[in-house]
Order: sequence, then C-alpha cells, then structure tokens
Amino acid sequence: MKQKILILLFITNFSYSQYKILYDYVNESFDSYGTSKTISKCYLYTDNIQSKFIKDRVINGELEQEFDYPKEDLEKKIKELHKQDVFGDSIGYVVTKFLLKDSIYTRTVVNALFKERSEHKEYKIIEEYKTILNFTCQKAITEIYGREFTVWFTTEIPVNDGPWKLYGLPGLILEAHSADKFHNFYATSIKKINNTSFIYKPVPYEILADREKSWKEAFETSEKNFKYRKSKRPEAKLKVTINSLDMPLIVFE
Repeated sequence: MKQKILILLFITNFSYSQYKILYDYVNESFDSYGTSKTISKCYLYTDNIQSKFIKDRVINGELEQEFDYPKEDLEKKIKELHKQDVFGDSIGYVVTKFLLKDSIYTRTVVNALFKERSEHKEYKIIEEYKTILNFTCQKAITEIYGREFTVWFTTEIPVNDGPWKLYGLPGLILEAHSADKFHNFYATSIKKINNTSFIYKPVPYEILADREKSWKEAFETSEKNFKYRKSKRPEAKLKVTINSLDMPLIVFE
C-alpha cells in the first residue's frame, strides 16, 4: 500500500510539473557586410496540458529586442529607427496552446486574436545528438506553414512542447531553425515554477480575426504595392520578400 501511494504521488507531481523556459528568437540575414541579427526575448510557460508563449512585449516604451549588426553605424541607425517606430503593448505577441485539445490561439501585437486547429505535425526523427543547456538533445525535422524547421528536443524534460507553434515530440524543444536560417529559437534558461494558474488566463483582444482571410488580405495588399512600385520603375529589377513567422514565405519579383 505504501508503495502504491508513493507511485501515485510521483505520477501526480510529474503530471503537474510546470516550467518556465526563456528563449531568444533570432532573425538572421546575410549581405556583403556580414550577418545581421535581431534578437527578441521570449517566454514559454507550460505544464504539458496548456502553454503560453510570449514575445514582442513593449516594456517602458521599448520592445524586448536587441540588435547585432556587422557595422556599428548601421546598428546605431537601426536602433534609433526602432525606437521611433515602436508599437504594441506589455502583453505582446502570445501563442496559447491547448496540448490535449485541437486549438491554438494567437494574439498579435495589433491586438487581434486568431484561432486555428492544432494539427498533428509529422516529424522525421534523426539519430543525431548534441548538448544544449546540459541536456542531451536529438534532432528532428518538420514543416509548418510550408516552411521546414530543424528542431532539437530533449526527453530529459518530458514535456511535448516548445517555442511558438512547435510541439508534439516526446520531450521539450530547446532549439529550432528554419531551413533558410532566418527564423531561429534558442533556449537560454529552464526552471520549474509553482502557482502559474494566472498565466493561462485568456489574453485580451479587440478583434477576432480569421487567419486564412488575413493571410489572403496581406498577400493581396503586398502584391498590389509591389505592382505599383514596378509600374513606376519598369526597368528596375525589383524583388520583395515577406518572411513572416506566421505566414508562408512570399516573394514578388
């Protein structure tokens, strides 16, 4: 009987283990000067039943971002431009996942809320390993919104969650990279936490939007703007790339 009670206590504690994971979300771009990076601070709260991923918060009038550019004068100019063009709030961009159900809610920085089905992701698990934050991680590959991601997960933390909308592996995802290396997530710290019920409360929003309709409108607006610019300079070789995390890659040329 004593053994059964101990096992039950272990299962109960295990089931309700809650974690706070900090990530750096890094956008990388490459040109003749070198590699430029925009680094956004992100937070994942998860109990393996539901989770909340947060980024792009505005704190004291500034986005939780850092910049790393190969030229100091360019980095200074970019920082000044971003200070002048800050929008959003202290809630930020939030992805709420219900891991045992079929729904994901995304709250954007313009205070719109999108609901989408939580579709099962197919992963190709590869016999390749590396160490991240002292955890042994294994490589896997998946696709989301037409974009291939390589992820690294650890079974040493038995939570089938990860940053953004990446989840569904037998362990926590600590690192992820899109195939073009533009979208990258790096875990920087992991800790167990208690009393997080307040974290999972619904986020406020002003507009309940349709994701597919919003994608279509964004594509049509971008296409219209590109055609207008092209008509003004028909001899120019114009190319516009929209590489947003929540949309398929869009290229006009």
